Amino acid sequence: MSQKNDGCEGCNERSGTPDLLEVKGVKKLVRHRYFQPAFQLVAMVFFIFIIIAGLTGGQDTRFSVEDDFATIIVWDVWHPLLAFSILFVGRLWCFACPLGAISEWTRRTFSLNRRYPEKFRNMWIAIILFIVISAATKHLFRFERNPLATALLLLSFIGLSVVISLVYEKRTFCRFICPTGIILGVFSMISGTELRVKSKKVCFNHSEKECLTGNENGHGCSMYEFPQTLERNSFCIFCTECIKTCSKDNIRISTRKFGADILKLRKPHLDEAFFIHSIIVILLFKIGMERAPFRYRIIDFVNFVGLDRNLMALLIFAGLSIAAIGLMYLINRAVHSRAGEKTSHLTDYVRYTYALIPLGLGIYLIDNAFKVIRGVFYLISQASHPFGMELFQFNQPAIPYEAINFFQILLLLGGFAASLYFGLAMVGKNGKKVVLSNILPLVVVVLIYTLIALRILTLDILSY
Repeated sequence: MSQKNDGCEGCNERSGTPDLLEVKGVKKLVRHRYFQPAFQLVAMVFFIFIIIAGLTGGQDTRFSVEDDFATIIVWDVWHPLLAFSILFVGRLWCFACPLGAISEWTRRTFSLNRRYPEKFRNMWIAIILFIVISAATKHLFRFERNPLATALLLLSFIGLSVVISLVYEKRTFCRFICPTGIILGVFSMISGTELRVKSKKVCFNHSEKECLTGNENGHGCSMYEFPQTLERNSFCIFCTECIKTCSKDNIRISTRKFGADILKLRKPHLDEAFFIHSIIVILLFKIGMERAPFRYRIIDFVNFVGLDRNLMALLIFAGLSIAAIGLMYLINRAVHSRAGEKTSHLTDYVRYTYALIPLGLGIYLIDNAFKVIRGVFYLISQASHPFGMELFQFNQPAIPYEAINFFQILLLLGGFAASLYFGLAMVGKNGKKVVLSNILPLVVVVLIYTLIALRILTLDILSY
């Protein structure tokens, strides 16, 4: 029997989708020693250029648009394009991420390679950083309109990743600390692409786990993952090291149905469930602050409380996150208690929260819709006259606000429908009957978030 068919019991994971590594020339290219470093080096050059531009730029782009390169590239180009790419390629950005590269290069040069403490092997630090940075984006450090602050933010993450890598093994910063990593990790469960083994039986029968230990062809997995047991995209960064090291040629990269990881979920985690609710309510708040009636009411509230608005932004985001985590749990507990069921309310709350991921991604894309259009037009404009030379005439087209707003509503309704679908499917997958007590808590929470988002999207947008 050929190697390709060994252990075909595990091949049912393919679901008939082709292995992208079997495309002529792809596997040879991916296995090349300098394949990933080449992309990392290019990304690093841009990264350094952005930092230099930020350090030499102004401190508030509201007063000068001449030095806004750093803020536009980071917040209107990179971040929005990252958001829209998740649906198709998951955490592929981490493959070329300069921070990940610096972390990896530092660790391979010198590191104490200590084991990261078990009590911190979760996403709570990344969640806290996400909340703090979200609060500081428009307040305190004003990252989105302050080139210097943007550059200092990037430099601070470089320093943090280096310090972590000098002490701990693997890409600990990327796995447990990076706030962008948790966003990509949670939403990549929807992605239509996955890296998995071809056959688990081949892995089981192979005593030398080169994907973990590494060999002369590559390094072991730096993200604490074991391909043989890999069940979801959350922490796979497509670094291709397992493809290089696997002597059994047992790794594949395949397309798949969107949201496959949600339906295959085996072990839900409270920290991820908290983050799913947190990112939804924080993004809804940020979208609302772009709408005049919502913004003015919040400003009146902040003035009434009398606290510093920078502190209030942090308190509001933290408070919304804590309130959100309790909402679905309380509804779930009330419904099950009314139905007379004796069940672990916390377990159900955590598990079914993952069905909210499509709605969360829809809201994430809504938040980035205007930004990605502005960023793309900026890139085209800059490309039209590099170094003062005019290569072609670019007249930015006027896109009606109503058209973008309609697109945002479609994204919201798509996320709403997908979340309901995955919720129903998860109930069936867990061997439960689709009865009111099982699905009602999720339906109520999805409706609450969707109706709030719809109301916000119908408010008049601010004009600057």
